[in-house]
Amino acid sequence: TTLSPGDTFTVTANFTCAAQLGVHPRYTDYYTEVPVNNNGYEHPILLAHCTLMQARQLLSSTNSQLR
Repeated sequence: TTLSPGDTFTVTANFTCAAQLGVHPRYTDYYTEVPVNNNGYEHPILLAHCTLMQARQLLSSTNSQLR
């Protein structure tokens, strides 16, 4: 997916499989990686750090806007 400055996008994670296996994450981090051929090397960009409020919360969603 290609995004431009000012674009808004949504990331949704589904933890159903993890919950079925007895794994209940406390938090999740959302990162984006810049392609290697885009102005040289850039570190991954942290978009959001989300704490899951309930031990059995299965869906996590975050909206971000590029600057």
